[in-house]
Amino acid sequence: MASIKEHFDQLPWTDENKKVGEEYLKVIRANYKECSERFGRGIRTLTIAIIVLELITQAIVSEFSFAGLKFHNLLLIQKILPVAIAYLYYYLATNMTHRRMLMQVHEHTMIKLHPDYVSHKLHLYAEPPSAFQVDRIFEQELKDYSSRCLIYLTYPLMFMMTLGPIIYIAYTYYRAFEVFGNKDVIVWIGLIISIVFILQVIFLFKGLNRLTGGQPDSKANSGMPSKCDKPRKSGGNAML
Repeated sequence: MASIKEHFDQLPWTDENKKVGEEYLKVIRANYKECSERFGRGIRTLTIAIIVLELITQAIVSEFSFAGLKFHNLLLIQKILPVAIAYLYYYLATNMTHRRMLMQVHEHTMIKLHPDYVSHKLHLYAEPPSAFQVDRIFEQELKDYSSRCLIYLTYPLMFMMTLGPIIYIAYTYYRAFEVFGNKDVIVWIGLIISIVFILQVIFLFKGLNRLTGGQPDSKANSGMPSKCDKPRKSGGNAML
């Protein structure tokens, strides 16, 4: 399977392709922006689902409303919500994966069409705002102790965003079996569906690693020398 970089290396960059490439950049940026917005909405929905499940589990609420409907059988909601949380985790993972692929496609298109902009890291400012984007710009532009610390501080957050939902889903089923026993069909069905969602996430990340070549930073992805690694004539110095 060819990586994203290999696809770009094999594409003949004729004048016609470069002209189409400019319009292609607009599409990529629009999709990029949509992924970021969908990710934000998914985070909010996941947070609400977790809060509702905890409130129901701790018997703090006596009824549940959704889409104008009221549910009084909270035991059923308690069995179903872990599946919804597993789906929302899968939904977030697809957006994270899609966004990462679009990031690389955008970068490689810029490399082919505007290599000087990429060598001076200016392509980063053409990417739509998203979580950790400012951290990424600081890390590539400043390359000092504070920017490295900023990146290091994002690692625990990214770790929790990746593995935290899996740990929580496992905990919800441990708790569900304690409450409903080992013979509850709905809980077992939910567990199987949730495992399928988690396995899909694992294969998503595996496929992403193959498509991107496992390289998170611009310099490794592009394969081009960076002019910003050396001091510029103006005295300034110019990699998630």
